[in-house]
Amino acid sequence: MKLITPLLIVAICVGVYFMYISPTYSDIQTLSAQSRDYNQVLEQAKEVATKRDQAVASYNAISTDDLSRLAKVVPVSFSSVTFVNYLSAIAGKYGLVVDKMQIDEQNSGNGQVVVPNANSYQTKNVTFSVSGSYDSLVGLLKDLESGLYLVDVTGLTLKRNSAPGKSLTFEFDVTLNTYSLN
Repeated sequence: MKLITPLLIVAICVGVYFMYISPTYSDIQTLSAQSRDYNQVLEQAKEVATKRDQAVASYNAISTDDLSRLAKVVPVSFSSVTFVNYLSAIAGKYGLVVDKMQIDEQNSGNGQVVVPNANSYQTKNVTFSVSGSYDSLVGLLKDLESGLYLVDVTGLTLKRNSAPGKSLTFEFDVTLNTYSLN
């Protein structure tokens, strides 16, 4: 009896270890690892919130005059009629006539958390043709570059348009992107 009692107690302890303590200990280790991962995510979220708050503060520090000037460069909404008139006026200054105008819309998310509810901007793909000299086209593109609208020229093709004995003119197909907030 004296030998059976200690062996029974040891057997119960070994059974309790394998049946309860060992699985519970592995569960605790798993939950601790998950807790560390969640704490890292929370720290990263706090850093992002701090950066967002800094960006909002710097945005709010911009004067209304500067915001109105910025609205001219990147308008809140794109007006195709206004843009076509603007483009025609610049082309007319160089003796060019805008032809075959086409405007396509492309939505682009900017992927940045700067201001709440400011998730995207609009890109308009504008394609048009003009006929004239190369120097006239260069003048048109320089004026577009320094003009009111933010534009990126994404494509330019040219075709010779005149007979060999006459003045050298080309037909230019220009593709550009312009941007707006909505």
